[in-house]
Amino acid sequence: RRGLAIYRRLGNELGVAYALTSIGGVLRVRARRRWDESIEAFLQCIPLLKAAGRRRQAAIALVSLGDVYHLKSMWAEAYQCFDECFALFSDLGDQMWAQNTRRHIGVVHLILGRPQQAMSCFSEALATFKQIGDRRKEALTLWAIGEVHAYDGRFTESVASYQVALAVFQDIK
Repeated sequence: RRGLAIYRRLGNELGVAYALTSIGGVLRVRARRRWDESIEAFLQCIPLLKAAGRRRQAAIALVSLGDVYHLKSMWAEAYQCFDECFALFSDLGDQMWAQNTRRHIGVVHLILGRPQQAMSCFSEALATFKQIGDRRKEALTLWAIGEVHAYDGRFTESVASYQVALAVFQDIK
């Protein structure tokens, strides 16, 4: 917060944006539960980052904002953030972040009772994570696919997906 005050005093908008991003991230941590303050910090920093042409950083801040909305069960707002992030990351050619965001969109779909849309998101993300070799995100996505199967009452497929996810997690330790 002292850094934020200094950047504001200097009129350094980009410094203000980065300070607000950091503040939002610290306040987002579950143990603090200062989610409203985190939302406010992200809502202030994102337009500044966009105005400075820092689209990737703005997209990362949007993912964080979407996470906070998720923690607060504000599903429409979370979906909107993740959808915008996906578009930004796709436009930037950053497939890892785009598909990580797609995975977040899938989680929101599942929570809202849309398992087919969730499975579509998870399947697309899983293919990308396998292709780029991101084993951790692969395992997280396999776990999410298990959740879709469980939601649909397909418990054999659910357990199989969880087991594959567990094996990947154990492999990457």
